[in-house]
Amino acid sequence: MRRYTIVFLLALTTLQCARPRPEPEYLGPVFGPGPRRVVVVSLDCLRADHLGCYGYPQPTSPRLDALCEDSVRFARATAPYNWTLPSHTSLFTGLYARGHGVRKENQAVSPEIPNLVEPLREAGFATAAFTGGAYMARRYGHARGFDTFWSSEEDYLQWAEILERGEDWLTDHADEDAFLFLHTYEIHMPYQPPIKYLREILGYHRTKFMGGVREVQNYLTGAPPEIAVEVVGRYDAGILYTDDLLGGFIARLDAAGLADNMLLIVTSDHGEAFWEHGRWGHNGDLLGPQLTDVPLIVRLPRTVFPAFAGKIVEDEVSFLDIMPTVLDAVGVEPGSDIDGFSLLPELIGRPVNVADAEARERRTVKIDGDETLLGLCESRNYVSLRAGGWSVVVPGPTSADIDTLGGAVPYQVGIDTRAWPALYRIAQDPWELEPLPLEGKTAAALSAAAARLAGRPGERDAAPSEIQIPPGLRRRLQALGYL
Repeated sequence: MRRYTIVFLLALTTLQCARPRPEPEYLGPVFGPGPRRVVVVSLDCLRADHLGCYGYPQPTSPRLDALCEDSVRFARATAPYNWTLPSHTSLFTGLYARGHGVRKENQAVSPEIPNLVEPLREAGFATAAFTGGAYMARRYGHARGFDTFWSSEEDYLQWAEILERGEDWLTDHADEDAFLFLHTYEIHMPYQPPIKYLREILGYHRTKFMGGVREVQNYLTGAPPEIAVEVVGRYDAGILYTDDLLGGFIARLDAAGLADNMLLIVTSDHGEAFWEHGRWGHNGDLLGPQLTDVPLIVRLPRTVFPAFAGKIVEDEVSFLDIMPTVLDAVGVEPGSDIDGFSLLPELIGRPVNVADAEARERRTVKIDGDETLLGLCESRNYVSLRAGGWSVVVPGPTSADIDTLGGAVPYQVGIDTRAWPALYRIAQDPWELEPLPLEGKTAAALSAAAARLAGRPGERDAAPSEIQIPPGLRRRLQALGYL
């Protein structure tokens, strides 16, 4: 029986070492001849440091670890927001929340803001999404541009069914350019993985902690060691389950030849905290690398780029860079004045174009005389920004909580913000547990960059619309730990 102790939760992990690889040269188009396929997979609530390929000691992700050996892994990818709705809105628009304005549970992105999918459909791509529903429901504006959009506001959608539908759709569109978006909440609270995977991780499955909302309320601000082990174990078992099914899906696409000319992106919208900052979960004002650091794994078309397998990119990048990267890869202009930039220079060594140069400049800060890219994540009232081995947490655009909607889990309970604003030295304090005074040139430069990028809600573009949250959707969101 494998011992699963809280030591793994509290120990600081080190990224796996890799031999340095030479920088690739520009090799031309991303895709080879024939139908082009793009598949983006968002594994909701997956923190990067709970994957083996990001240094986790537990065997949660053998299939994703193998995928990393065949892909480009971004070691420092940041979620733009600390919960699902605004973060995924950033994915589809390439904008931080100041641009799309979505910061609350009852807001939907304006149809006037360009998104990822519409230009793909205009370019002749068949487009489909199969999601876990809830904040990915149609009423939040995510369905725009999709020929097929499969989601539910009320029902729990199994990962196996999502993958099966996605695979069938790709097979049916094998002769066309195709874009597929897949999303699941299997890793997300309430942590209900199949028994098989609980046994794999914990060594047993009859846990005292069962994952209900009432139990979550009991342990929001702390838990006895035996309960904490089970909470993290259930979370990790969800990762293993999701990993297993996703690995099978990718293997079947490979065997069918559907992946040879496919750009595959696996990522997450935010992470999950386990009491490191006084609170379990995400949302509210929870910040820190447990929330902000997400995986970003990109497998290039195998017939074109076999030489790039296993590369690791150390630059600061963001979840919202996926939008311009996909459009750039298929030869579609993403539009001007977005916050994201194409990652093709990091992926294949392609020169930075003019639009990307402007976006990169906006997301650059000078630290100790060196210009470096930065990573930014927002919470409801604060902004976390990381660059050059430093991090700050500073006040951001305020956004009142909507606990008046009948919230089952109060967002701010247990979150101690008294140390903020603060500065952190990442090399000595990678989990950002020891705040330093917000003083000196570095703190000033990072704080100014945070203010510049976060801005005010709806500052630049069309304001979001307010929507009604019907009872069925409310129940589904509460089951996920929201509202």
